[in-house]
Amino acid sequence: MSPRTLTKLTKIAHSTINCCSGNSRHVSFILRRNKILSIGWNNGRKTSVFAVKSGYRFGTIHAEVAAIRNYYYPVYTLAKCNMVNIRINRMGELCMAKPCKICNRILEEFGLKVFFTNELGDFIQ
Repeated sequence: MSPRTLTKLTKIAHSTINCCSGNSRHVSFILRRNKILSIGWNNGRKTSVFAVKSGYRFGTIHAEVAAIRNYYYPVYTLAKCNMVNIRINRMGELCMAKPCKICNRILEEFGLKVFFTNELGDFIQ
């Protein structure tokens, strides 16, 4: 993934951060060839039947699941896409955004390759 694309995604994440609810502010992007196909953010106030069936503790919507739910194209095309997770703390700094075990299992089922920010603000796969 190009540094230019990651910089662009970070700017978009900063602009959408007010949409997130809950303690952590995660934003997930689904991309194909550096084109954004879907955006999702965590919602600590809403629950989802999919989240409950998948085994989330409180059934709230994680950013990864929200991005998949917002994906307009057929689900089998997700295998050709990448996901980028960005977490921003209350001071506007990038933090660790590694998917949880349940999200990781779901992303593997769809065949998505995941890039996420670490505690230093760098993107890793």
